[in-house]
Parts: sequence; structure tokens; C-alpha cells
Amino acid sequence: MSEKSEKSWAAGVATGVGSMPGDDAREAAKTVTGSLEAFPFLPELPARGPGADMIGRTAGLLVEVYAHVEPSGWRISDRPGRDTRRAVSWRGEDLDALEEFTQGYEGPLKVSAVGPW
Repeated sequence: MSEKSEKSWAAGVATGVGSMPGDDAREAAKTVTGSLEAFPFLPELPARGPGADMIGRTAGLLVEVYAHVEPSGWRISDRPGRDTRRAVSWRGEDLDALEEFTQGYEGPLKVSAVGPW
């Protein structure tokens, strides 16, 4: 481990799971950075709807693999559609909000994803 990594993982450092209540990306980022200064995470706000949940967030991270929502849940599809674009858009909004509150921050950042990696 580098000296910087050891400092970042001091005893008692905490982070979050990822999911938070509400639908305001700025408020979630403000809460995360104010509460977990040593190890913030990229919050996801499933209350916003499909694409803002953990499955949608992960689907939006995939390269050349797309997904869409059906009544039974998320399904892999052959081309990007509204649901994939929405997931990418929500992630962009979340990252913009987090960036606003992490100006000058240097250290670890947790981004959650689901599935067999």
C-alpha cells in the first residue's frame, strides 16, 4: 500500500452502501460529503424511477451492452433505448452534484455496482 492509501483507510473510516431516500442529487451529495468526509460515495436515488436504481446504474455503466425495463424488471437488449439513456443521464446528474461538493478532495470514492464482476 502506498502512504496515501494508508492515510485514506484510517481506523474508523466509514462509507455508505449507495442507495439513499429522496430524489434530489445535490442534497444527497451534500449529505454524503458532509457526513463521510474521509470516504464519500456516489449516492443513487431509486425514488427517481427506472435508471436511478442500483440495477439501472449498473446497466448504464456497461459498454456495448444495453438494457430496458419490462414489467418483470430489467432485460438485456440489442441497442440503447430510453431506459439506458435515462440511466446514463441520472448517473451524470449524480456525478455533477458530487463534483460540486468534492472540489479539492483527494482520496477514495466509492461507486457501487451490482452483478457478477
